[in-house]
Amino acid sequence: MALPDRGFAELGPGTAAMGAFAYHGVVAEAVRGMKVAGRHAAAASLGALLRQRLPLPAGWPITWVPSSRRRLRERGVELPRLLAGRSAVPLLRRVADRPDQTSLDAAARRWAPVGSFRPLGATPQRIVVIDDVRATGATALAAAEALHAGGAGQVLVATLAAGGDAARRALRPDESGLRRRRRRSRVAPAPVPSKVRVTDIGSAMGVSVGRTLACSRAARRLGLGIRLALVCGAVMAAGCTSESASSSGRARADSESAGESRSPSSRYQPEGQIAFFRGDQAQSVFMVGVAGGRPARLTSPPKYSSGMAWAPDGSRFAYAVGVSKGGFGLLRIVNVATGSERTLVRGRRTSEPSWSPVDEQIAVSGDGDLWVIDVGTGKYGRLTTTRPTCWDAHPSWSPSGQSLVFTRACLERSWLMRLDLDSQDPVRVPGSRGASQPAWSPDGKTVAYKRNVEGRGGIRLISVDGSKKKRLTGIGESFGPAWSPDGRFLAMLSQRSGNDDILVVRVSDGRRWRVTKDVARDSDPAWRPVTD
Repeated sequence: MALPDRGFAELGPGTAAMGAFAYHGVVAEAVRGMKVAGRHAAAASLGALLRQRLPLPAGWPITWVPSSRRRLRERGVELPRLLAGRSAVPLLRRVADRPDQTSLDAAARRWAPVGSFRPLGATPQRIVVIDDVRATGATALAAAEALHAGGAGQVLVATLAAGGDAARRALRPDESGLRRRRRRSRVAPAPVPSKVRVTDIGSAMGVSVGRTLACSRAARRLGLGIRLALVCGAVMAAGCTSESASSSGRARADSESAGESRSPSSRYQPEGQIAFFRGDQAQSVFMVGVAGGRPARLTSPPKYSSGMAWAPDGSRFAYAVGVSKGGFGLLRIVNVATGSERTLVRGRRTSEPSWSPVDEQIAVSGDGDLWVIDVGTGKYGRLTTTRPTCWDAHPSWSPSGQSLVFTRACLERSWLMRLDLDSQDPVRVPGSRGASQPAWSPDGKTVAYKRNVEGRGGIRLISVDGSKKKRLTGIGESFGPAWSPDGRFLAMLSQRSGNDDILVVRVSDGRRWRVTKDVARDSDPAWRPVTD
């Protein structure tokens, strides 16, 4: 799937990015395939496709994003270097191994790579940087900032594929097409042939039989089989890819699970209001009634944001604001009644706030550790100290305000930790491997969390002592759980419809309602507390 405008994005001052394809379908499989042992040679061919597809500026030196030491040990080669080609020159070195991006949620991915790179010396004024995939753009921006520190004025990041917002825009169907597809949703799909030849696929893409077979033979020599042939066909017949993307969008748009309702039942409906972020790159805070309706904007203009938390009385909320993408430098407090904002923290990396339910304290993550901030004075206090290869994130208070549960991620592993403020000695929650984004229930007995499986999320419940578990949503469906004040429902980010919407799920039976249905990306729901 080709990206509109080649996935062009401004990552920061003097830094732009482009991508050859959307990280989706056969392209995603080809990228994953070249990372398998014995298939690394495919990187050179895919790199040639990248340079053929993207209009790289003539005369700009080419470099690559260095791999971590752990990846070098596992693979024995630097895949971005192979993608960059023989003419590439080394300009960067990696000085820190951070947790693997696939083990982190979107908010943590933005700040995890910061400070990971250093220039090898004075850098040219204009540089092209090659990498395999751009998701949030945080790793690319961290590499570009290191090059700027070495003297570069303009940096262009070129990747084989782009995920995240760029891929969503490429794959998102237009609204009129979506309405037409919904009218056809009751029509039975046409039967799929039991056998499909490579030449049939090439012919459907408008590629000659001879060229398709040559591409297929080259792919098989590399061990990638038919998948790389499909990628080659997509490159040579980019004009045909929109049809397949529309079919993919139709399948997602028409798929509705058996448990989802169009509106809450009158007897058991959730009540109250949910605040959330809306926006692809920069976001504004909106609030919507759980029963539905038009969301109201609470903050403007849009900003790079990460996480929000309500004060116990529901009159204010805190949210982290980034001074640039990937660098969250402000913590702001918003008064809902007046719309006024004040800055509580400035100039420190602060994200994922969690407001204590009993007093004026906010727990945040920053620079890999957890901190607590006094709302009245802005004074910082350290809660945790981790190893350089680990990160603590996503703090969530217990109802008593005496304990916290949070995510600890080390390289590709993550689990839940519990910290009692009296002891200051965090302990692992048993049975929580692969967990992140915890949310402590209002009754204090249960923690909801995102279960990570190969970078995809599903919501699970676990008792505080780890003795009981429950599956609430399937893998790949949901992220970022937030409890209702009465503890009967969970709000979360859902991708079930092919778009990022806010979903509410009843904990007792899994029944669910979609609260937002806008084409814009919604995220980070936070249920407003109910007060008498």
